[in-house]
Amino acid sequence: MRSEIAESLRYGVTIVAGLSVDLAVANGTASLPGVALPVASVIGLGAGAAVNYLLLNLWAFRGAKRYSVISRVMRYLMTLAVTAAVRAGAVLVLGVLIPQAAPLFILMAATALSFLVNYAVSRRFVFRRAKETASASS
Repeated sequence: MRSEIAESLRYGVTIVAGLSVDLAVANGTASLPGVALPVASVIGLGAGAAVNYLLLNLWAFRGAKRYSVISRVMRYLMTLAVTAAVRAGAVLVLGVLIPQAAPLFILMAATALSFLVNYAVSRRFVFRRAKETASASS
C-alpha cells in the first residue's frame, strides 16, 4: 500500500512536470513569428509527452518492465490517444451539462479526469512490471 501511494505521488509529479513543459514549449513556440497557436499546441504536447514518457518509465513506474521499449512506446502512444479522447469527451459533456461554467473550470475538470484514466492505463497497460505479470498468471 505504501509503495502504491509513493508511486501515485511520483506519477503526479511527473504529470505536472510534463504539463509544465507542454505549456512552456507551446507558449514559447506560439510567440515565434508565423507560428499558429494550434501548431504550437501540438509541438508543446509532443514535448510534454516525451518528458512524461521518460519520467514515467525511469522514475514513476520504476523497476523491471514486462514489455520491451518499443512495445512500451507504442502502448504509450495509444494511451495518449485514449487520454486525449477522454479529455475531449469530458469537455464536451461538461460543456453541455454546465454551460454556464467558466471554460477554465471545464478544462481543469476534464484534465483531472483524463489524468485519472491515464494513470490507470499507464500503470496496467504501458509500464506493467514483469513480476506483476508473472504473479497474475499463477
